[in-house]
Amino acid sequence: MQLTIEKMVYGGYGLARTEDGVILVENVLPGEIVKANVIGKKGGVPVGIPDEFIEVSPHRKEPRCKYAGDCGGCNWQYIEYDQQLRYKRDIFIDCLSRIGKIKDAPEIGIVSSQEWEYRIRAQLKVDVEKGCMGFFRRKTNDVISIDNCPLLDPQINVLLKNQKEIIPALPKNIKQLKVIAGTNNSITSKPQVPGFTQREAVINVGESVFAVTGNSFFQGNGFLLEKLGTWAEPSVSGKFFIDMFGGLGFFSIMLGKRFSKGLLVESLEKQTELAKKNFINNGISHISSKAISAETFFNEESNKIQKPDLIIVDPPRPGLTGKVRDGIRDLQPQTVLYVSCNPSTQARDVGFFVNKCGYTIERGALFDLYPQTHHIETVLFLRLF
Repeated sequence: MQLTIEKMVYGGYGLARTEDGVILVENVLPGEIVKANVIGKKGGVPVGIPDEFIEVSPHRKEPRCKYAGDCGGCNWQYIEYDQQLRYKRDIFIDCLSRIGKIKDAPEIGIVSSQEWEYRIRAQLKVDVEKGCMGFFRRKTNDVISIDNCPLLDPQINVLLKNQKEIIPALPKNIKQLKVIAGTNNSITSKPQVPGFTQREAVINVGESVFAVTGNSFFQGNGFLLEKLGTWAEPSVSGKFFIDMFGGLGFFSIMLGKRFSKGLLVESLEKQTELAKKNFINNGISHISSKAISAETFFNEESNKIQKPDLIIVDPPRPGLTGKVRDGIRDLQPQTVLYVSCNPSTQARDVGFFVNKCGYTIERGALFDLYPQTHHIETVLFLRLF
């Protein structure tokens, strides 16, 4: 069918309209006219791939990476970078309006850095039988042997370049190698690779230091860590804050000096152990931690604590559960900092706080943590009036 691409939508697709409804199309840009074939559905919506380009956008470019199109990552390398930023902001604003039913959102700022060699955290796929390491081929679980990824920190590319030496030293049943590149040539992985990686690495962010392991969750863009961690600093202060889904303490440490007391809540005990270590390494004694899920915290613990001035939430992709949303509403913190990797679930949750709980979005920003991909990291700061 012949389609005119109207706009980009979450997931990296272009949206076109037909007499039968909308269709999502891969590898296209707004304004392009294509002939496309339907290959399946996503969320009940038909998905197509272009077979022929009748009109091509002036914002289309040749991908830099030789694996582009075959590799399952970097699906926006064909788009000029300034347009990537524009499309991501448009997608975020559309989610706030359409899903969150938020009418008066503030202007959304864009925070970006360099386009390449930014990624300090990766999951390298491994096929021991084939003796290769890299990433999955697009839409398959077939591992492509990749010797260099232009998005990765150079330290991680060293592992790819030496994969023939590394793979025989790995466990025979391994499927992936989780890696984080630290500061001063420190690199950690799970499992550890003798001669190449270590059990822990250290990441310096401004004046703060973070111990991480290969299995840790840590933000993936090394160039934007300090800007992300301190973005809300001018707006927050008080006696007590709670850092939900706090991980190894990134936001607690970056913002904690603005408060007299803090509590980190994280479901994974190994992460709270690292958080405690990071508190000590940064000379912090006023923040405690609990290895407990957010749901259990609001079921069993939230009624025992003082009212927080700030709650930080940085949930996984599905966003907040109803129990957690209700728990935050009942605690009535004066401010909420919501960090998200999924603008659709963030819009749903923030719509609840704005439309049903009396909060107003005071500030918002899009952090382009993952250039050349459709992935979006967004931050909203809410205040209760």
